[in-house]
This record gives sequence, C-alpha cells and structure tokens, in this order.
Amino acid sequence: MTTIENQCIYCHRIYRKKENYEKHAQCCEFFHRARQKKSHDEQMDSYDIIPSPREMFQLLKELAYRNARLEEEVAKLRQSTSLKQRNIIQSNLQCVKPALTGVEWSKTFTVDMSDLESVFEYDLTQGIKHCIKRNIGGLKTLGSVLPIAYFEQKQHNLYLYDYDLPQDKDVVEPPKWQIANQYHLDKIVSILSMKFLQYFMAWQRDYLENNKKEDEDTMKNKLIVYMMKINSVNSQVDRRRNEVKRVLQEMGKAESATKTESTKAESATFKAESSSGKADSATKAESATFKAESSSGKADSATFKAESSSTKV
Repeated sequence: MTTIENQCIYCHRIYRKKENYEKHAQCCEFFHRARQKKSHDEQMDSYDIIPSPREMFQLLKELAYRNARLEEEVAKLRQSTSLKQRNIIQSNLQCVKPALTGVEWSKTFTVDMSDLESVFEYDLTQGIKHCIKRNIGGLKTLGSVLPIAYFEQKQHNLYLYDYDLPQDKDVVEPPKWQIANQYHLDKIVSILSMKFLQYFMAWQRDYLENNKKEDEDTMKNKLIVYMMKINSVNSQVDRRRNEVKRVLQEMGKAESATKTESTKAESATFKAESSSGKADSATKAESATFKAESSSGKADSATFKAESSSTKV
C-alpha cells in the first residue's frame, strides 16, 4: 500500500516500494542541489559529505535508467513526427495522377549530342544525369505532371509513381505513389544506358563515314575509349544509382512544391464554392420564408373581409 514515507521531498513522486524510493531519492537530491542557483564554491561546500561507493553505484544505475527512458521517449516522438509527415505527404500526392509511371516515363527520354559529349568528357553517370536534367526541364516547360516528387521533410526519400517492384506475376496492382527502391532506380538506369548505347552506335557510324581521312589508329583508340565509357567499364553500379537518385530528387523538389500549391488552391476553390452554395441556400430559404409570410398575410386579409361582410348583413 502506498504510504507518505515513500514520497520524494524534491519532486513529490510517490513509490510503492521503499527500495525504488531510496534509489530515486539519492539521484533526485543530487540533481536538485545541482539546479540551485549557487556559486561554484557554495556548491562544493554543500557536498561536504562524499557519497559511499554503494551510493555512487546506485546513482549511476538511476542515471542509466533515466537516460534509457529518455531515449525511448525521443524515439517515440521521432516516430510519431515521421508518421505525421508521411501521412501529409501521401495525402498531397493522392491528388496527383501522372499519365505515365516512372519507368514508362523514362522510356520517353531522348539522348542528344550534348548528353553524349558529357559521357566522352566524364563518364556514363554524368551523361545520364545531364540527360535527365535536360528532359525534365523540357517537360516542366510544357507543364507536364512528373511521376517523381521529393520533400525536404523526408530526406533521402524519392517518391515515384509506379508499380511495386519487383512485381509478382500472378498479382498486378495498379501504380501508386511510393518510395522509390533499388529496383525502380536500376530499371531507369538500365533504360537510359541502352538509349545511350543506341545513340552512340549511330553516332559511331556517322563518325567513321565522315572522318575517313583521319589517322586510323588514332580514330580506333578514340572510339575504344568512348566505347569503354558508354559500356561503363570500371564503374560502380551503386554510385551511379545514388547519383541518379540525387538528380531526380533535385528535379522533383520543385515539382512537389508545385503539386502542393496546386492542391491548396483546389482546396481553397472547393471551400469558396461550398461557402457560395451555403449562401445561395440561405437566400433561397429566406425567399421561401418571405413567400410563406406573404401567403399568410393574404389569408388573414381574406378572413378579415369575410368577417366584415358578415357584420354588415
């Protein structure tokens, strides 16, 4: 049974077991004294009695317990905040339905000479990044809805409108907004890599046809170097995937902001229309009330006339 003897005189917490109360009291007294607004010398004088090894051990255990409890509370708060942010993001994205999925959208990309020159100067990863920026920039100019989104609240996450990958052949669910995973990014990289190879092969044929007077060995060495870059020899797949993800996040950041503003505008329009509808309904109700009162007035007038005629008779 709880007794007043097990109540802390500093924080007034009550303990059922005396053992737990004693563990807490030592630690609470230590922190209570430390919080007092005293000078350093006065604090040192207040601790004239040095705690015993057993008391120090109990103090350390209490501190460890408090630290563990605080860590759990912080983890719960972070999880709750993350869940709220994810729900807000999902609600915003549900209002946006792109015409193509992320993988289908990457198939519409075109490769031009500026992209190929970026590969020749650097590597395939830089060429793919240049190609993505160029194509997305053109689509934004046309006002197209992109199947990518990035929000600063959820760092390191790229949202993609696509099917679940890897797919189950027996069950095919409709595309949805989701966090892009390794399969999505590898699929996009693979599609763009093939486009670069096809463009390079066409460019190589034209180059050999138009440069017959060039030294053969020099031309072959140059083409070998270019071919190695196109085929991404000695290149890390993980690095390319991460670089592509970063450039998609960069390009999707502005797009997601536009989607959010569009959603807010639609919501404001809906509220305005609802308010207008309510005003119209109120006006109609007042009109009906006025008509009813007019009809009632006419009925009273008719009754008065009938009574007047009866009196005359």
